[in-house]
Amino acid sequence: MDNRVVTPNGPLILAIRTAKGWSREKLAQKTGYCVGTHAKLEAGKAVFLNTLSVVAITYEVPVQELMVDDPCSPNVVPPGSMSACELLEAIHGLFVEHERAMRELIGQFFSSQDGWGDGK
Repeated sequence: MDNRVVTPNGPLILAIRTAKGWSREKLAQKTGYCVGTHAKLEAGKAVFLNTLSVVAITYEVPVQELMVDDPCSPNVVPPGSMSACELLEAIHGLFVEHERAMRELIGQFFSSQDGWGDGK
């Protein structure tokens, strides 16, 4: 997961959503992020680059078009500065990003344990 923060171009993000005729609720369903996150984006408040990337994919535009900041900025979100919604989104992003590798590791672990998985 990319934990850099960027400033989204709120007015442009709002304009694209409005042009598509989508409510924030519909956009939340499409992206998996909560309505509050989309309100934050449209207000131009700092978000994770990962979050903005998902919105860019949903809108079918390059993520750089939705940013005010330089995407290579080394900003990192300080510990404890995330809301509960943002924390859940970060966890979801980690899971999605690493799901296959986690499943493989878990499978290897259980297949290497004597007697595990065979009812003994």
